Parts: sequence; C-alpha cells; structure tokens
Amino acid sequence: MNFALATLAAIAVQPLWLFAWLSVPSLMGGGSAPPLSDVAGIALLTALVATPFVLLIGLPSGLILRNTRRRGLWLAMIGFIAGALPASGDVLWSGGQSLRELEALLPMLVLGSHGLVGALVFHAVLRGFERDAASVGQAAVPNHVPTSRRARDQERGIDSRVSPPR
Repeated sequence: MNFALATLAAIAVQPLWLFAWLSVPSLMGGGSAPPLSDVAGIALLTALVATPFVLLIGLPSGLILRNTRRRGLWLAMIGFIAGALPASGDVLWSGGQSLRELEALLPMLVLGSHGLVGALVFHAVLRGFERDAASVGQAAVPNHVPTSRRARDQERGIDSRVSPPR
C-alpha cells in the first residue's frame, strides 16, 4: 500500500511541476500565469507520459533500494537520469556536437527535473509511512528489553546479588 501511494504521488506531482515550469518565468518577468484551460491538456499528457516511467523505472528502483541507507540519493539520481534520457537522444545521435549548445541541454534539464521531483516525492511519501510505522511501533515496544536474569531483576528493583533468606 505504501509503494502504491508513493507511486501515485510521484505521478500526481508531474502536472504541478509542469505548471510551475510554465508559469514561474512569466510571473518573474511581470506577466501572468498561463490560463488553466491551456495547461490542462498538457498536464494530463504529462501525467500519462510520467506513468510508465514511474511504473517501469521508479517503482522497481524503490523496491530494490528499500533497505539501503541512501535510498533518497539513489532515487534522485535514477529519477533525474530516467527523466533526462529521452531528451538526450539528440545529443547521442549527433556525436556530442549539440552538447556544446545550451539549447540541447535545456530539454535534458527540464525533463530530468521532472524525474528528480517525482523521485523525491516518491521517497518523501515512503519516509512518511516509515516514520508513522516507527512511531506506532515505539509506543508498543519498550526501548530496552532486558535479556539476562540479572538485568530483569535490576529493572524490577530486586538485588539478585543478595541471596534470599533461608
């Protein structure tokens, strides 16, 4: 269930990120944000394009990396590379000549940022579920469970070094 919600969140954030990419430059230049009617179709298309990437690359990566220490970092790198890969075709087929041009790098950065944001949202949702599960588990289980007889006696306030009276 956790991975399903994280997957849906990674897909759902893509139209929002696209809207930010389309509206922030015009707002900073003193203009207005594009109308939602213009962005709605592109946003739906963005979610449809993001879905196979999240399902075929993001979800398996999250499952494989679920117990690693730096899961967020690895997911961020995988997400950026997976997002930038479709736009890098021009650079790869031109023998690297177009890599020198900023116009060739911009689509890679924009699409890579979509993958990066999706991966970070995926990771954040999973971490939220893990923290909730840990806080519930900590309330039910004491921090320290004594293992030896002496430790149990000390916890109960019994001095096991003293022999009982006969």
